[in-house]
Amino acid sequence: MKRILLVVGALAGLAVSVTAAMAGDTTYADPRGAPNKILYKDVGGGLLAPATVPVDNTGAPLSPATAANQTAAQGTPGSAIPAKGTLVGGKDGSGNFRPLSTDTSGNLNINLPSGGALASNQTAVQGTPGSSVPSTAIAIGGKDSSGNLRILATDTSGQLATHGIQETLTNCSAAITTGGTSQSILAGNTSRLYLYLQNPVSATETAFFSIGGTASTTAGTSFELGPGATLVFQGGVIPTGGVAATAVTTGHKLICWAG
Repeated sequence: MKRILLVVGALAGLAVSVTAAMAGDTTYADPRGAPNKILYKDVGGGLLAPATVPVDNTGAPLSPATAANQTAAQGTPGSAIPAKGTLVGGKDGSGNFRPLSTDTSGNLNINLPSGGALASNQTAVQGTPGSSVPSTAIAIGGKDSSGNLRILATDTSGQLATHGIQETLTNCSAAITTGGTSQSILAGNTSRLYLYLQNPVSATETAFFSIGGTASTTAGTSFELGPGATLVFQGGVIPTGGVAATAVTTGHKLICWAG
């Protein structure tokens, strides 16, 4: 029998009438031809509808998802690359796609400098413990204050060498001129890295210290150090203000070191 297919061409804005000889469920290409090829399927009652089957860029149906076709697309290990398949690769310097290359065992081929894969050259790059550092090597380091790379240093046992901050200490020790009166024993310093205050072990009374203010014997207003007690600032928050001190008795000695 003959069935009539009326296709509305949305893109072309045309109505196309097609008479086709049908034989069961058959698919037909849009008679307008490429690049507008669409497949149609007999849905019964003399009607044709777009077929829900995958097609290639020419409008031809793709091969069924059979095991044989999947194998053809995947390829066979050790055989030639199939005409259609999935390859893993990347972009070369010209922006072109390049699939990854392997040897006959499937190992990834890597482009190394001449002789780079030789055991002797690998040993030269790694270096020998206890010997001189090779001219080319992988080393761990950091950035110095000038932005330059510096390799971490170790001692002869391989233990990481550390470098403490070297600082000249200033002796700011003093004796109380007038008992009960605050006196300055150290000026402020915004570059201060260390501050040590002590009430001598031989003292018989409390010493009072203030940083950035006035020292007082009034309880709760200054740092209060009993005989032998110390107050140390280092490595963290270092107060930079001037240091004042006092004690009840005139002539009371105070120990102070700063850097």
